[in-house]
Parts: sequence; structure tokens; C-alpha cells
Amino acid sequence: MNNLYNLLDSQNKRFTITEDFIQHRDEMSKIFRDWDDEDRNEIQKLMDADCLIVEYMLLKDGVVDKPENIQHDFIYKKDKVDIKLIKKWFNITTRNFNRFYRNILKGDLTHFALYRFIIEPTRPFEVGDICEVELVEVTDARSLIKATRPSQFKGYYYAPK
Repeated sequence: MNNLYNLLDSQNKRFTITEDFIQHRDEMSKIFRDWDDEDRNEIQKLMDADCLIVEYMLLKDGVVDKPENIQHDFIYKKDKVDIKLIKKWFNITTRNFNRFYRNILKGDLTHFALYRFIIEPTRPFEVGDICEVELVEVTDARSLIKATRPSQFKGYYYAPK
């Protein structure tokens, strides 16, 4: 896991938003809409899809391998990694907690890479925008799920170390 952390930490974490990324984001946000049962407006859905920027750049730069399925964002060696952009905690709905657990058991998810925006976006990305992220933690998926706690709102949360 140190190798994975070191690899991700050594990569560029400042990105200029391109038309290619916007097209990717828009295509992926359509897929997410099909799964979405949460009450979010279209702006929020686009901003959620903007979180794909890290995996998009890692794949575009050839740093990691493409995922085998939608249950993880990329593969590094044998690790199947899901990237999450978090604020202070990694909030997990009950539905996603159950999905993560199933994917761990099936071998479709082995690690989480948690990132944070340096400056939290206030609107969906546009071509030419610059965003910066920091790597917070890379952790084994089983360990993260075991360390979650019930949220006072709904679902669960994980507090990075």
C-alpha cells in the first residue's frame, strides 16, 4: 500500500480543465443519473461528476490501468482502487456502504484513495478552470469499512487518520 500512496502522492495534483474532461464528465453524469435515487439538482450532479478529475488524469497520463468494471476507478498492479474526494470525513450512504461491502467481498474493490480539493468548487467546472487536490489517505477498503461509524444524519462516515 505504501507503493500506491507514494505513486499517487508523486503525481500532479493541479489540473487545468479541458474540453475532453468536460465531455467525459457530462457522459459519466448521465450514467450516474440512472443510478441516482438521491434528491440532488442538476448542478449538484455535475459537481459530483467533477470529482472524476483525479481518476481521469491518472488514466489519461497512463499512470494506472483502466478499471475492469464500474466498481473501482482504476487498477494499480493488483489493487482495485476507488477514488473519493471528501471534505472533512468520507460520508457513506447506507446504499453505498452495502455496495462497497459487496464489491470488497467479490474482489472488485481493494483500496480507497481519499483526496480533498484545496479550494472547494462552488460551481461545475468549465474549460480553463484550474483545480488542485491533495492526497489525504490511501487505505485498504476492508479496513476503511470496518472503521466507519454511524452518522448522526444518515448512513456512515469514516474519519481519515
